[in-house]
Amino acid sequence: MLMLLKKYWLETGLSVALTLSLLALSFQGRAYDAAKANLRAEKTMTATLSAQLAQQNAAVDSLVVQRKEDREAYLAGIRAANGRAIKLEVDAERILALPTPDDQCAATEALLRKELTK
Repeated sequence: MLMLLKKYWLETGLSVALTLSLLALSFQGRAYDAAKANLRAEKTMTATLSAQLAQQNAAVDSLVVQRKEDREAYLAGIRAANGRAIKLEVDAERILALPTPDDQCAATEALLRKELTK
């Protein structure tokens, strides 16, 4: 009877150990599957964030290019206006250098006609 009891305890102990090992492997498998799912979710989130960053960078780059073009157009307008102002200043000095007021009036009328027909 003692032998049967020892044999039963041995078999029961082995059975319990085997059950515990299977449970541990099952928990490890579940943990592995959960870690794998988390990794997939993080990869998807990373890809989404990368796409959003690329889109935002493209938008910022286009704004920078547009601002540069606007600035160049603005500066070109200022340069043109400055050139015209210098030309008008030279014309005014030339008119004021004329000896008589009648000559100055005639030159001013001619200049105005020329400017209005442009």
